[in-house]
Amino acid sequence: MDDEQDEKPRTDEDILEESREGLDEAIERESDMRTKMRDDLKFATLDQWPEDLRRAREGDTTNGPRPCLTIDQINQYITQVSNEMNKN
Repeated sequence: MDDEQDEKPRTDEDILEESREGLDEAIERESDMRTKMRDDLKFATLDQWPEDLRRAREGDTTNGPRPCLTIDQINQYITQVSNEMNKN
């Protein structure tokens, strides 16, 4: 009981500092997952070619620009899963 009385109250700065540390830790832990999620979203919106490879194909001066074909084979499954989620 004496320990509780000896503790001084936390200031706003202490609370803010603790919150900032928690935020930094959360950002660090989730950074890999967020990068993978961003890549998945790009892939689902048919942006499936790496930028350097796309530039090399479209800017080929020797053989002329070559197309970067993208065949949508994933959105049907995304729609299926999201419809199931909406149904439930």
